[in-house]
Amino acid sequence: MRQFIKSTELKSISIWMISTSILSVVALFCYTLIPNKVLELVPINPEGNILFYDGLSNGTTTGKWIDKSSNSFECIVTKGIQWNYCGYQFDVADFFMPVDLSQYNILKTKINYSGTQLNKAVRLTFRSVEPSISKPNIISSFKHMNVELEKNELKHEVVLTKQEWSISRYWVDKNTVPRSKHNLDFSRIIQLSVDLTQPIELGHHMISVEYLTLEGAWILKETWYLVIIILWMGINFFIISHRVVKLDYRVHKDIEQITALSGYTNILKNQSEKYKALSATDSLTGALNRYGLNNFVTDLFPNKILTGEVSILILDLDHFKSINDSYGHNIGDVVLKKISKVIISIIRSSDGFCRWGGEEFIMFCPNTDESEATKIAHKIRKSISDLIFYTDNRVDFNVTVSIGVAQAYLNEHFDELFKRVDKALYVAKHSGRNRVDQAESEEVY
Repeated sequence: MRQFIKSTELKSISIWMISTSILSVVALFCYTLIPNKVLELVPINPEGNILFYDGLSNGTTTGKWIDKSSNSFECIVTKGIQWNYCGYQFDVADFFMPVDLSQYNILKTKINYSGTQLNKAVRLTFRSVEPSISKPNIISSFKHMNVELEKNELKHEVVLTKQEWSISRYWVDKNTVPRSKHNLDFSRIIQLSVDLTQPIELGHHMISVEYLTLEGAWILKETWYLVIIILWMGINFFIISHRVVKLDYRVHKDIEQITALSGYTNILKNQSEKYKALSATDSLTGALNRYGLNNFVTDLFPNKILTGEVSILILDLDHFKSINDSYGHNIGDVVLKKISKVIISIIRSSDGFCRWGGEEFIMFCPNTDESEATKIAHKIRKSISDLIFYTDNRVDFNVTVSIGVAQAYLNEHFDELFKRVDKALYVAKHSGRNRVDQAESEEVY
């Protein structure tokens, strides 16, 4: 009788495995039926569209909107020069909160182009934030990734893949970008522009962007297959385990397995906490990185709307590039680490200390007015100027720092406070360096 039950269970298990295998194969082929996710970039809020042309900088080209609501504009070129330019752009995201478009692999667009003398091509350009190179409000520092659409292509819808985009030579030369950063990166996009390639033909050029959309898979094919395999294995494991339990198969082994899985979960949990901390910390200095500072601020002020007494310090090491150039990047790293150690010893446990990029640092000081923040800034400035550093040849040298300070207005957004402190830092840098400057007060309505 017992042997008969075993035989029946084995047949049931076989039927279940065959059924789940057939369903898994069907699910694998169903991947092609999943529609792509679509993101519309144009049409977009036309109020954010901005025309640019060299006539705004004493050039000869002019531009005007034909119909701003339908992204239609006209470029008028009366004199041919090498650097003629004309087009329009709009923001996709904020500089400090760029959008990740890397999951989209296809761009579809329909651009209507006509004129008295057609140009060779129209250019699309994505601009993204490149850490350590890109600066707020300096468009030439944003990473430019573009593609040129020949005029004959524009008669129909154009479909582009990521492989057809390239890094702009203008951006590389303008910012002396190292080869290691000549890669396409769609994970930090902030702007998109449409303009005429150079040199521009003389005459009138009318351009209208009907639509511009991005498409990508909701789930990668590899991930889909992996999920199906895991589900298939999980279902069959459950079925087999269920049948085995009914036949009294080694119950104590199941308990041991559960215990082992519990222990593995604790290990994974500890590792997850460790990696979470590492992802928020600058590996060289031990200070927070931008991600870590963002978490620090949003933990205190979820919407980054600052309430109470809050102050920010922005610190920038003076002439740091010359240290790297004269003594080598290894000495520059020593300087960054030692200065960070000194600053960490001065600040309070409630303060957030972040390496913003390169030789620039930020201190976020809750419950601190501008007067107290300025005292902290002076203490840091003096402590750094008193430090003595040595090169590999035992040549000693000093480092100074310029600091901008400001207190937040009531309910002021972090980004607005940052801009004001950055202006104060600019004043400090251009007023002799090795000093502390407060942001100028502004009328708040």
